Amino acid sequence: DKRTKDTRNLYLAKEGVIMNEQEMSQLSPIELNRRIEAWKEKQAKLQNPNFHVSKTRLSLRNIPGFVRPNLLKQLFHDTAVRMRLKLKDTGNDDGVFEFAHPKLLQSKIVKKSRFGFIEFREHSDALLVLRELNNTNNAEIFSRKNVAIEKEKMVEDNPAAVEDEDEDEPEEDDVEEQDEGDMKHAIDEDDGINTRRNKKQKDKMGRIQIEFAVENMKKIHIHNEKVRIGQMKWRKVSMEKLKDKMKILKAQKQEKELKVVQNKMTKLQTAIKKSVAPKKKNISKKAPKKVNKWTTTIKRF
Repeated sequence: DKRTKDTRNLYLAKEGVIMNEQEMSQLSPIELNRRIEAWKEKQAKLQNPNFHVSKTRLSLRNIPGFVRPNLLKQLFHDTAVRMRLKLKDTGNDDGVFEFAHPKLLQSKIVKKSRFGFIEFREHSDALLVLRELNNTNNAEIFSRKNVAIEKEKMVEDNPAAVEDEDEDEPEEDDVEEQDEGDMKHAIDEDDGINTRRNKKQKDKMGRIQIEFAVENMKKIHIHNEKVRIGQMKWRKVSMEKLKDKMKILKAQKQEKELKVVQNKMTKLQTAIKKSVAPKKKNISKKAPKKVNKWTTTIKRF
């Protein structure tokens, strides 16, 4: 199978890219040019073998200015849950997912831009959400009703997160003079009143562009190695602290607390063993065989 051999996941490079003329006609000229430039940039990056297409990380373009990372995370998580329920109703969810529930590992919006990232734990969730939300009008995804529902959920789950979110400075507007960076720019769903005004606002907000992110594997490897070394240092320091604590507990003869500390130590030891980098095998080069001139000449005759 080509996909198993494709270690760089190049088969996902076109996922999310608009090829249909009907869909392209719905975009404004500015937005269309921006997408063409993004596609050219992606193709140029993938010429380099260090770059590959991520299976779980999505890149988002044209995010409205009033959207914050926590709100984006909540909206994409709820979409993933909804898509799983759809699959379950049709009976096509057997063996699709590794875990029972969707999980987001990252929600990031680049400052002073409308560019961001969403990373899922599973490829299936990322693919389903991409196909559901890509090229959807921002007014539909980030309508006042949807934003209010997601804000309520965020307050229920973590009230402090919303307070921190409101304190952040609004991001600067640099695309088509859309949404000044405030919740007031989320528009109401069409109910027959001010439909023309709402339609103008919808067109102004544009459509969200979602694709699988292109990543530099060399940089990721360096980053992961730094994280691994940092974790190793922390684990070794905490191990020394636990040893000192164990000596004190032994002297005080506190058996219950001693068992808890011992369990922590065994967990740390297994984590340290797992995080140790595998040693490179020393492949000894064999010396080339000496060719006997007399034997070669005899064989010819």
